[in-house]
Amino acid sequence: FAFVHWGREWQCTPTPRQREVASWLETQGFTLIIGCHPHVASSFDLLNRANCAWSLGNFLFDQARPPAGGAVLEVAFFRQGTWFARLRPIGNLYTTTTPAH
Repeated sequence: FAFVHWGREWQCTPTPRQREVASWLETQGFTLIIGCHPHVASSFDLLNRANCAWSLGNFLFDQARPPAGGAVLEVAFFRQGTWFARLRPIGNLYTTTTPAH
């Protein structure tokens, strides 16, 4: 698995450079690529042989900006050596856990 810091802030679609790096990571044997940085959650895509969560967004960060949000990547590991991953959107926990002033 690879965990990378990439992407443009507030952009949920991968850049051409992200796609290039993801492709290279895949050729190096990575089967799950997890991105962070843009403050917004993105898609979870299948490349050729690797799965890619382009951005998990924010888990809990002091931004009430409307597009800010996040996702949790849940990964289950099985005895036979396989794994399963799914992206679970969590929205903006900062705005849902902080009282309005």
